[in-house]
Amino acid sequence: MNPVTQRPLHGVNILELQGMGPVPFCTMMMADLGANVIRVDRKDAPGAVVPDNPIVNRGRRSIVIDLKSEGGASVFRDLVKKSHVLIEGYRPGVAERLGVGPDVCHALNPELVYARLTGWGQSGRRSQLAGHDINYIAATGALHAIGETRPVVPLNIIGDYAGGSALAFGGIMAALLNVAKGAKCQVVDSAMAEGVSYLLSFQYGLLAQDAWKDQRSVNLLDGSHPLYRVYECRCGDYMAVGALESRFANVLFDRMGEDDLKQLDLHDPAALKTIEQRLEQAFLLKDRDAWATILEDSDCCATPVLSLLEARDDPGLADRNTFRERQGLSEPAPSPRFSFSAAETLAAPASGQHTRDILEELGYGIEKIDELLQSAAVSGGEE
Repeated sequence: MNPVTQRPLHGVNILELQGMGPVPFCTMMMADLGANVIRVDRKDAPGAVVPDNPIVNRGRRSIVIDLKSEGGASVFRDLVKKSHVLIEGYRPGVAERLGVGPDVCHALNPELVYARLTGWGQSGRRSQLAGHDINYIAATGALHAIGETRPVVPLNIIGDYAGGSALAFGGIMAALLNVAKGAKCQVVDSAMAEGVSYLLSFQYGLLAQDAWKDQRSVNLLDGSHPLYRVYECRCGDYMAVGALESRFANVLFDRMGEDDLKQLDLHDPAALKTIEQRLEQAFLLKDRDAWATILEDSDCCATPVLSLLEARDDPGLADRNTFRERQGLSEPAPSPRFSFSAAETLAAPASGQHTRDILEELGYGIEKIDELLQSAAVSGGEE
């Protein structure tokens, strides 16, 4: 393959220690960009089975290793020696107890980027506590700011995938660049709670300028402003309006037949209340799809609120091939795009599906592989 057309992370070897939540999504992103990802599944792991998500688990291969056996530990060490990045999502101290902590791994491979992705971080009073996305966004103020009368849970996107996976991905890429410049023994400590706080930088900046109130439904971007909120339509579905700037609001008023609203001062609270009431009444006169047709192809910043299934068929997303069909599965395509064609990623593996193949790539002979399988130091494949 021409190096110019290879994906950005082609040739980068990622070792993923079996985990849930943000770790698999982070390695999915790296796999989508061409990295060679090997997931090390633990036969004795709590819960024992990797969640069978056919999309998030795409792009990697799987080997099952008994890390407590000498044969399994030896295989793991050989994998570390050939890896550029290791990523784990255990509670602090677990990797060390398993003998796969950063000190052990860096002794084998000083140029390894060792990434740790947890909820509360490697230190602090909460570091040993369990948690989920909802807990991390609660502790950071994000959950408090979303909703009307009571906080609304925004799926698990903000904590797990934005504050966790995405920021860990950025940290890993930065560490790889640093290693390329001669750095050694890099450890990336990525905590979801810290990541969510980081994502709130804009809101904290507004708070420091007295431009944001520390309560729900009174701020510019929390759904309370009449030109940045959702409106119910006659059919019970919704339209999302984001026409904050006057030039966009005027297009919206024109398209909706509410021209006289263009004369109102968008900085006057009384005028904004009038706009809210008028738009509420207007949207209730037609179904969502009718409004979508009236408002499309304009700069009115109004969009139908689509369900997950509806979004897959949205023409605007289809123009960009935002979703792709593979093996009967509709899945989000990798993002961002690059100026060359991306190769197809592997389908999500069964646990241990590639054990024998990976051992062969490490240079193990057939007899040694059979011995490891028979001793249960590794497992998978034909089992």
